Amino acid sequence: MQGSFTQDKTTGDQPASNSSFNLDQALLFTGGSIPQTPFSYFAEFKLYEDGESAIEQTILTYTGGRANSSYFGKVGMMHAQEGDGTRAALFFSLFPDPALILTNSSPTNFTLDQHPVGIDAGYTWASPYFKQIVGIQAKVTNGVNADGSEIISASTKNGKDFWMNADYLFGPDGGLTFLSYYGHKNQIQNQGGPDEFTFYPTIRRNGIFGNYLFFDRLDVLGGYIRAQDDWKLAVDGSTGRYTSNGLHGEVDYYIQRGFALMARYDRLGQSTTGTGSTHASGWGVGAQKALTDLGNIIIRGSYNHERDQDPVSAAVTTDKLFKLDLRIMW
Repeated sequence: MQGSFTQDKTTGDQPASNSSFNLDQALLFTGGSIPQTPFSYFAEFKLYEDGESAIEQTILTYTGGRANSSYFGKVGMMHAQEGDGTRAALFFSLFPDPALILTNSSPTNFTLDQHPVGIDAGYTWASPYFKQIVGIQAKVTNGVNADGSEIISASTKNGKDFWMNADYLFGPDGGLTFLSYYGHKNQIQNQGGPDEFTFYPTIRRNGIFGNYLFFDRLDVLGGYIRAQDDWKLAVDGSTGRYTSNGLHGEVDYYIQRGFALMARYDRLGQSTTGTGSTHASGWGVGAQKALTDLGNIIIRGSYNHERDQDPVSAAVTTDKLFKLDLRIMW
């Protein structure tokens, strides 16, 4: 469970300034092995978040092989991007929200922050004493609807989306992750207007992330991700491209066990056929401290400044957010 106090100031077409006490989220996790079998299960229930309650993940897994050479297969509802190998590719970080380049929603209403239904298979190899580890996995999922939400029933879409994740770890201190996504979705342009039309764009994401822990205290993380989607401004116009190049940098400094400082910067350059080039950026600083030896009660303070520029209209919005939150896990 996480509650917070926030002070938020936005500028743009609809400027606003407000402060509030919030219940950010309440989550319930369950999982375990099925006795006498190679199967296990995991489920995550969103009891409350953004005024909603829903199933976030529900997975059945088969695992085989040995500790240094194993394979697995999964089926169910799962996160598209898990960043299994390196901390830089994770959606969950020391900050309250994921990196901008991972959560950015393109003009085609697509983001990697999703949990579609599908199948997943992977293999992991480790050298003696686990000094080097290589892992690879691939997923086939139903993808997303026109509004960007996950497709639960395959009856609403015939095509499948593909995801690949490869990781290389060198000891416990660092590693590299390569990720690639290819899929399609329905896109509704100019929704509600007299010139509304639909098309079926191809969606591509390719990225590389890495991190290294210096002196057992300073964790340096970075990443790059490129997007390339089909794009149309008018029903009788030719198909163009939406492209973006996103850079992410972060440093986390662990003063002592349970006490950390963090800072990060993201920049996203975007270009859309017919409208030109724009960019978005964001930076943040923060600190968090565990209030118990077990680490199950954590207080965190953070400040984030984000500049968003719509890649189609070029309208600019800035958001300044101070957040103080308390997480309780049991």
